[in-house]
Amino acid sequence: MAIATANNGLWYFHHNTDWQSLHELDAFHYAANLQGKLSVAGTAKNFFKYSKILYKNAQHLRHLLTCVEPHVIVTDSDYSCTLVRHRGIPVVAINNANEVKTLYHRFSDRPRSIRPHFWTIEHHDALFHRLIPDMTISPALESGQHQTHPRLHTVGPIVRRGLPCRARRSGLHRVVVLLSGSAFASHIHFTQPHYPVAIDVIGRQTPKGVNHLPQGVVFHGKVADTRPLLQQADMLVVNGGFSAISEGFWLGIPMVVAPVANHAEQWVNARLIQHLGVGTLVAEGNLEQALLASLDHVENYRQSYEQLPMPDDGAVQATKLLMELAFSLPNP
Repeated sequence: MAIATANNGLWYFHHNTDWQSLHELDAFHYAANLQGKLSVAGTAKNFFKYSKILYKNAQHLRHLLTCVEPHVIVTDSDYSCTLVRHRGIPVVAINNANEVKTLYHRFSDRPRSIRPHFWTIEHHDALFHRLIPDMTISPALESGQHQTHPRLHTVGPIVRRGLPCRARRSGLHRVVVLLSGSAFASHIHFTQPHYPVAIDVIGRQTPKGVNHLPQGVVFHGKVADTRPLLQQADMLVVNGGFSAISEGFWLGIPMVVAPVANHAEQWVNARLIQHLGVGTLVAEGNLEQALLASLDHVENYRQSYEQLPMPDDGAVQATKLLMELAFSLPNP
């Protein structure tokens, strides 16, 4: 298995070496407005810059494909593969934009602030993944999702190996704060002298100028394998990234979700968690107060999990689809 990735993906796979070769690609970044929030208009202005990155990545992929000669390309929301389609190698995308599109239209209370991001990014992302890849594997939290397009296959949440599904929990002892690593990620400030639970903060260093933390609050910085900490959590505080939400949902952990401002997918993911009754959607302005308020509702969230059907194992389902595709190909 050869992997081509960027930024956090590169860092992650440096610490997880179950691959043959690792290759660096240039990353795309959303632009920010004057308030430091995600800006769709600013991102659109960088169109030609992104086009150059796309072309450069495609050149790198062409060289990589010549060296590796893969039977299948698996991609996650990367459009560089469109420039190598002429090689005839099947392209499989793992992407939840179709699920985002469906949920966006389901939830009528969606805020106006996410409309630009949805119609400019998510809507076209969903269209791309219906038309371009040979197969799109779309992970979803809700069971019973149906295939709506011949190339689209809906599966359960895809999580890392070793995480138990819906392990039964009792008591309330530990909260894990796992916020996005992007430039738009939320920040949490601990102002109380003490808290009723231990709090592990992953992905953040102790703030500068803070000489004394409340008892039980630990800043871990970047952690290559967060699974041991996640399995100890009685509550999870996250932004709305689908990977973090998928693993929290799979583990059956009540969640406080603070979607990045103006980000349609993150709001939709957070709104679904609230809709299912297993967590709450909060503004990112005061995460500390939202966390403390949510501690009183942990048992309600746990009861909601018990009423939901067990999720399908999306990793197993996706692997089966990939293997079926690979074995259906003619021998080289």
